[in-house]
Amino acid sequence: MADALTLWLMTQHPAWYGRMYRNASYNTSATYVQFPFDTIDYDPSGSCTTGASANVTVPATGLYSFASSTVMLTTDASESVQWQLCQNGATVRVGDFQVATPSSLHFSVSVKCTAGDIFSVWYYANYTIPIAIENGSVWSWIEWSWLRSL
Repeated sequence: MADALTLWLMTQHPAWYGRMYRNASYNTSATYVQFPFDTIDYDPSGSCTTGASANVTVPATGLYSFASSTVMLTTDASESVQWQLCQNGATVRVGDFQVATPSSLHFSVSVKCTAGDIFSVWYYANYTIPIAIENGSVWSWIEWSWLRSL
């Protein structure tokens, strides 16, 4: 059961949460690249940025939850693939490591944040063939939300 302070805080701050996904088709073109989410599903605080430098800038200091997933459609047994969450350029969580077709990669983590911290999703692929990423809001996405103050 949540304590009274947490419940009070939850009613006193703006809505700090959001979700982005990749709508357009996408093929990997390099081994370590920031993932270009291109559509904002919801973001009441205006913290999400789409495009080649897609990221989330957290609006306030606190504990945040991040979850993300993708499906890579074309891989082979010689390939290794990672799905990573980076905070201010440093990796804070590495998602599943898969080499089967299709590969479902995901992570979920809670992270201590300072207002203005920037989060992005990166993929690493050691591959011999281009990797096609499944597009659409249910396949390649990131969600985040403020959990509580620190």
